[in-house]
Amino acid sequence: MLGCGLLAFGSSPQASKTLDPNIKNPFTSKMKRENPGLAQPERRRAFDQDLAQLPVKISAARTGALQKPASSSRELALARLSSLSGGSLKIFWNENGSLPIFIKGYRLQENKLAQAQIASDAALSQQALAFLQENADLFRLQNPAQEFQVLTVQREASGMTHIHYQQVYQGLEVWGRDIRVHLDRNGVVESFNGRYSATPASVAVNDLQVNQARAEQIARQAFGSPADAISSRLLIFIDENETPHAAWLVNLKKGLDGNWHYFVAAQTGALLKHYNHIMFDGPVTGSGTDLLGASRNLNLYQIGANYLMIDASKPMFNAAQSQIPDDGKGVIYVFDARNGEGEQLYYVVSNNPNSWSDRSSVSASANGALVYDYYNQVHGRNAIDGAGSTMNIAINFKQNLNNAFWNGQFMVFGNGDGNRFSPLAAALDVTAHEMSHGVVERTANLVYENQPGALNESFADVFGALFEFWVEGNAGDWLIGEDVTTPGTPGDALRDMANPASNLVAFSKQPTKMSEFQNLPNTEEGDNGGVHINSGIPNRAFYLFATNSGLEAAEKVYYRALSTYLTRNAQFIDCRLAVIKAAEDLYGVGSAQATAAGQAFDGVEIFSGESTPPPPVQPPVEGTEYLAVIDAGSGQLYRTSTSGQQITQISNTGLRSRPSVSDDGGDIFYVDTNGNIHLLASDGSSDQTITGSGGFNNVAISPNGRWLAVTSTFLEAVIYVADLASPSPSLAPVQLYTPTSAQGEETGNILYPDRIDWSSDNAVLMYDAFNIYVNASGDTTSYWDINLLRAADGKINRLFPPQRPGVNLGNAVFASNTDNIIAFDFFDETGAVKAIAVNLNTGEQGVITNNGSSLSSPSFSRNDQRVYYHYIENNTASVWYVDLFPDGLTGNGNDAQILNGGVYPVSFTVGQRPTDVESHDPVLPAAFALEQNYPNPFNPETAIRYSLPEAGNVALAIFDVNGRRVATLESGMKPAGAHAVRWNGLDDAGKRVTSGIYFYRLTATAANGSVQTMTKKMTLLK
Repeated sequence: MLGCGLLAFGSSPQASKTLDPNIKNPFTSKMKRENPGLAQPERRRAFDQDLAQLPVKISAARTGALQKPASSSRELALARLSSLSGGSLKIFWNENGSLPIFIKGYRLQENKLAQAQIASDAALSQQALAFLQENADLFRLQNPAQEFQVLTVQREASGMTHIHYQQVYQGLEVWGRDIRVHLDRNGVVESFNGRYSATPASVAVNDLQVNQARAEQIARQAFGSPADAISSRLLIFIDENETPHAAWLVNLKKGLDGNWHYFVAAQTGALLKHYNHIMFDGPVTGSGTDLLGASRNLNLYQIGANYLMIDASKPMFNAAQSQIPDDGKGVIYVFDARNGEGEQLYYVVSNNPNSWSDRSSVSASANGALVYDYYNQVHGRNAIDGAGSTMNIAINFKQNLNNAFWNGQFMVFGNGDGNRFSPLAAALDVTAHEMSHGVVERTANLVYENQPGALNESFADVFGALFEFWVEGNAGDWLIGEDVTTPGTPGDALRDMANPASNLVAFSKQPTKMSEFQNLPNTEEGDNGGVHINSGIPNRAFYLFATNSGLEAAEKVYYRALSTYLTRNAQFIDCRLAVIKAAEDLYGVGSAQATAAGQAFDGVEIFSGESTPPPPVQPPVEGTEYLAVIDAGSGQLYRTSTSGQQITQISNTGLRSRPSVSDDGGDIFYVDTNGNIHLLASDGSSDQTITGSGGFNNVAISPNGRWLAVTSTFLEAVIYVADLASPSPSLAPVQLYTPTSAQGEETGNILYPDRIDWSSDNAVLMYDAFNIYVNASGDTTSYWDINLLRAADGKINRLFPPQRPGVNLGNAVFASNTDNIIAFDFFDETGAVKAIAVNLNTGEQGVITNNGSSLSSPSFSRNDQRVYYHYIENNTASVWYVDLFPDGLTGNGNDAQILNGGVYPVSFTVGQRPTDVESHDPVLPAAFALEQNYPNPFNPETAIRYSLPEAGNVALAIFDVNGRRVATLESGMKPAGAHAVRWNGLDDAGKRVTSGIYFYRLTATAANGSVQTMTKKMTLLK
């Protein structure tokens, strides 16, 4: 033992870590230490007796850990909702499985409203809030009635009511977080959708360190040039890690094309995020020098002998409140920027109502008036905002600008450079596209970045195309901007909704399905996360839907989805769900239109229940996080807070090796210094000795408590594994070997294993092992490496290829919530130890920390955003942490010491893991089934079985965690009955895919058109 006991709190910033020239290989500390005492044969017999009795003893000793735990409040809420909905409940979860984003059922609460109350918006709102309160644990909300404010109450002739809420906390807006609750004609909640955050209770909104003036100063400094206008307000900002901040939203406007949002942390002054809220139409390049030349009817406003391009003919015009020309209410203005940047705008004026020198103004006025008519006549919408507010159009913006955009107040047109674009005001679809950005802003208000931004662009394209069909009838088409794009090249366009990758697309072809999704950075250079690139995917989905269901149905469904269901941070999966729900509302559940909607999104690989990318992680355990740390002197185990404080001794004896903790944090298994296994309550209330032979080296319990693994102090290449849930559990020896690339060939150069750790899905045991290899010359080489053992069948897979001489890998652990990421110690001939993290799916790796000459024994935190580890120098030990960058692999360099005298830190959380996010569709026909593949994990192949209650058209395909189609296994008609198919790990091109998590999806369409779909997850290990 190290002579540095008396575990103590020792917080300090990063100190230097050094290389000790006297330590030739720190992995020698892992060498097997056999206990002295009994003669070998007698010790072996006693150990074997312990092995035989151990599973039964552990089952008896555990305090109900193998029993089904008492239902959590969230599980009870789900059961109650399922009962209320008559078994029709469907719940879809966000990307990390922590919050519902879409709930629907026959009904979701008791009918508590009298008929007279249904006429009251206030009563309906209270009913909706009561639904949230009844299920507050499910929604992770503390006081829903205080955390949501009504934005709109929308009633329909059908009797349905839709209430749109803004999330707030302590009176402050939670930016970008809103929900919609939908009630039936009886005032009973029947569905819910939205993107919100759990109650941001950690935010301090009082005693702010940065006031409003200072926040504006920080934003101005970051902006870098004088702004025309500045405003700010205090709100709650949720960052990409779902961490809430009190923040100032500072809005800086400059010209017509500058509408910048800066988020400044109100406690630190840090710039959390900034972006330009201007919604540009595609590439900032231009074309053309003239317009289409058609004769158009105009609605003008005469003042004396002059005619102004102000349209006061629409039903929204309010003559009593208008002061023309400066302050028209409910008019359509056309202004001239005269090639400036919008600092000064000019009225478009002529002394002859039938003569206008600037053709751009004619196109802008006529097309703008038609856009109003389209939304008013087709969708009953009164102007862009739905409330009859004035519409503003600006032409001749900048010199030869190859763009058009919506800036929140103005529809702005550039004139193009005559090569890439002609004047953009000429195009019907471009005009409707940009004005539709305004409609999007006033309905779902989709954030203009990443997938929400791509949906923003897509909905603008959708209504741009629909508008063109409405105006031109059969002469309309699925091209966007074809009238103004590259005037020297006939037939091309800015985008093609029917085929986004078409050769008709002039500049940048788009992906047509999720397997082609482009994951671009959320920067200006990255097109705000690909808003104009990835919009091709939902564009194609709309084309498929519209051509199947008809334009009239399609435009009604999409407008309803936009105005009734989508919320600010909606993802592609949210769009699918919203469109299907809107189709069901309008045409009925199971209608041809609802079916067509689902098929359209299937056609672009946006499948039901799968976000983009599908969630490869589990939600973290909910509860209080602690560290279990061994005192380096006494060897006894202590429990501390994650900051290294509140130190409590919990074990009665010293530990031989790193402990293993159950997923709920209640039970700790460890091997004492005498080689015996203990079961310890994590609060120290009990410490039971389970064995007495003294022959054990390591023990590990799987997260769900089903699987037990142990290793011995004997020099043997064996791990003992037991299924504690079996009727007669026993520890079966698994002989370790080194797999080779040749099928059926194995090598036996493993001397013994050491560290063992279970995957979060309880299926795989990861272990490190000491190997000795003797080459043809008789030279001996020893090294440590890492392998994987499948519990179900003992199959072993090599995690990494053979390393060069001098490289050792060990002390490997899985991340807390995903089996894709592991961490381990890496040592090579340089003499330095690095804690390394690797994503097994992508192959990406990062350095967690450089740890001098000391092994680190890493442990992931509850949410996998931090790693705890130990550092040993000059016989002195300490416990440290480092936070990870968003890649989850690389330490950000903020290493800090939190404990003196401790080794082998293990993070654990006392609590429960939320309900499985994949259980969103429990109600399926009894005879329609998709079984879990076997074996799983697998290598090189696995079997997938499914059952059909009747003959149908079947599609069975494999997808990776990014939603990309990898392989098609079945496609075509299949008879009723049981079926099986094997997958050999090859993609459709015949190439072998990488190790990692994959999803397999079965879709079966019956003769009557009904569709059933199921998805399951599997793991390929190599």
